[in-house]
Amino acid sequence: NFKEVYPRGSGAAGIISGDDSVLEYMVHFQNTGTFQAENVVVIDTLDDNLQWNTLRPVYYSAQCQVELTQVGTRKIAKFTFNNINLPPQTTDDLRSNGMFSYTIKTKPGLAIGTQFRNRASIYFDYNAPVVTNTTLNTLGSPATDGVANSPIGSNNSSFSLYPNPASRS
Repeated sequence: NFKEVYPRGSGAAGIISGDDSVLEYMVHFQNTGTFQAENVVVIDTLDDNLQWNTLRPVYYSAQCQVELTQVGTRKIAKFTFNNINLPPQTTDDLRSNGMFSYTIKTKPGLAIGTQFRNRASIYFDYNAPVVTNTTLNTLGSPATDGVANSPIGSNNSSFSLYPNPASRS
């Protein structure tokens, strides 16, 4: 039971550029209990630096209902898998898994160093929640495309390339 984000970013802080204004989160869950899980509910409290009304489902491994609500200042996404009937891992490792993904936009005009933290709580039927890892992205400098030209005859004989290694896709 874990969560991941794309772009993952670089380093432990998950540095992303200001150009990365859309994040894609994926939640993986597995019934590691001893009995079939009839219903699975995932509660995802969204980071304040994300535009919660831009959340768009991308993929579900089973039929799912999505609710967006606000409780006080907290924005919450609730993903409900009714009648998913996940067998326990001990009897069917492959079919005991489920997952979903969604995209969401970052708020515009955020300062360099702004962090986006996200985790989810997964409820299998009436059991206590399984809490995922926390994903982390940190807003870094905007990405640059190309190299700035230096005037001829200047003493500027070096340049920086970001990201390194770089490729053009």
